[in-house]
Amino acid sequence: MSVARLVSLAILLFLISPFLILIFHFHQTSLPDFGEAFWALKNTFYQAIGSALIAGVMGLGISLGLNGIQKRIQFVEYLLYLPSFLPPLFLILICMSWIDPFPSGIVAIVFIQSLSYAGLLGVEFSRLFRDKVGAISEVGYVLGFSKSQFLFQVLRMLKRDFLGLLFLVFISCFASFAIPLAVGGGRGTTLEVLIYEKIRISGNFSEALFLSLLQSLLLISFVMLLRRRFVQRKNIETRSLTLLSWPFLKGAVLLYIGSYVFGFLADIPSGWSQLFRIQGLSQAILEVLPLSIVLSLGVGFVIYIFVMALAFASREKWIHKFIFSYVTPSTALIGFSYLYLGMSSELMSYLLFCLGFVLLSICSLYRMGVAPVLGGLESQQIVGMALGAGDFLIARRITWPQIHQVALKMSGVGAVWALGDFAFSKIIFSRDVTLGLIVEGLMTSYRLGAAQALMSLILFLGGLIYLFFRGVGYVSRS
Repeated sequence: MSVARLVSLAILLFLISPFLILIFHFHQTSLPDFGEAFWALKNTFYQAIGSALIAGVMGLGISLGLNGIQKRIQFVEYLLYLPSFLPPLFLILICMSWIDPFPSGIVAIVFIQSLSYAGLLGVEFSRLFRDKVGAISEVGYVLGFSKSQFLFQVLRMLKRDFLGLLFLVFISCFASFAIPLAVGGGRGTTLEVLIYEKIRISGNFSEALFLSLLQSLLLISFVMLLRRRFVQRKNIETRSLTLLSWPFLKGAVLLYIGSYVFGFLADIPSGWSQLFRIQGLSQAILEVLPLSIVLSLGVGFVIYIFVMALAFASREKWIHKFIFSYVTPSTALIGFSYLYLGMSSELMSYLLFCLGFVLLSICSLYRMGVAPVLGGLESQQIVGMALGAGDFLIARRITWPQIHQVALKMSGVGAVWALGDFAFSKIIFSRDVTLGLIVEGLMTSYRLGAAQALMSLILFLGGLIYLFFRGVGYVSRS
């Protein structure tokens, strides 16, 4: 058996390890209450569908405004992307500071998730317009179409592409854990939260395993449906988008960006003063600060190793198809299954956090940045194999040098997510040992100003850590 195949099998075992651990540890089988499971499944569908539809409507308005912004459009796109890529605590705190008292349940989940994905969809819709209907827009303008008439025709033409993007948001919301856990309450219990409660409160791993398998099967079915139905079309040269540029909707772009930027910055000065007035909090922050940074860097380092291992095993096409279609198991299931690997020391719990968080994030990071680059290297690898080069030589001379910077970029993104995490940390750690857990504790006690102040520190440190990984990439390239 080749080394590349052994590496691929090791990656496969790592990805399915939570299921293997629980299957070997628990032989008792019991099914969850059907009514309770159906209720949680119904809530999961409602919040995912609602979030995708509302985010889609908001994203369409943002895209029509974004088409009319010519200067520094890439910077504006970055700002629109931010809420989707920053830790969920960021937007949760802003929404809770906007609305007092903040509601709980399906409405709260949908509200936050819609805001989280609206900017991302706005950018993707705008790029879709630019890539596929630029030349058609010029013809429509000459023929005298009104903007509303032309938009209706374009939506009909690109309905598969639009539905595909909405379906991706639906899948992400269907598997969401942090936001439903924070604001769902009893009325907003989703499958993810129910799995967490089954293990944390009832200690019923058998029912949790069944629910997680049900969730994974549904998500895998959704992903397969997405791959079969929504096929990308060939790009058309980008030209004028006059008919898809609605000037009054530029305000929607500014409103979306300004609402979260100023909503977050407004309370930070008073939040820092509130934070220093809480007895013992400053000392607790100083104690957990080094560990939070180390864990974040550890997650980034493990992601880098994982991506480079994937690049080495790139001739094994089946593992890449598997990762692209694979749906990460429930966050609660990963956390509690990894607890059974042994918690004899704090060092082991830190290692399990890094491994578990990598498992949670690696499939998304792979689809986002790694898969396109590896796909572009396929022809070079084929030439290398035809010339008789082995796996190590191809990896060392072809694959690794070209995937290195992408691997570090994705490591930086994963490290930022880990630094602001509270949901997975809450399962692994028995006390507040990270900055994210302290922020979550302040949020639940409704000390929102102090929580936002500490969140600003997390974002600042996260930016430095991301720049560190990017900087390593630039230095090693030169």
